[in-house]
Amino acid sequence: MYVKVGLVIGQTDRLLVPATAVIERSEVTGIYVLDSKGETSLRYVRPGHRFGDKIEILSGLSPGERIALDPVAASARLAPAEAAK
Repeated sequence: MYVKVGLVIGQTDRLLVPATAVIERSEVTGIYVLDSKGETSLRYVRPGHRFGDKIEILSGLSPGERIALDPVAASARLAPAEAAK
């Protein structure tokens, strides 16, 4: 008789974001981040593993930061601000 056993040997905190919030342009992966004033900026991130409909972010984003869930709307909002500069 054989029994397959799975044991939890450790736990880790992961920073997971919705896959729809992550954009990929060529070889660059990014997320639109909202600052305290509500202004949008593109932040380059390093993605990790995929967990269902979420993606782990290894670097480039801190826990608690606000992100845009719709990158198309965020880029449209960013475009007039960039043109004004």
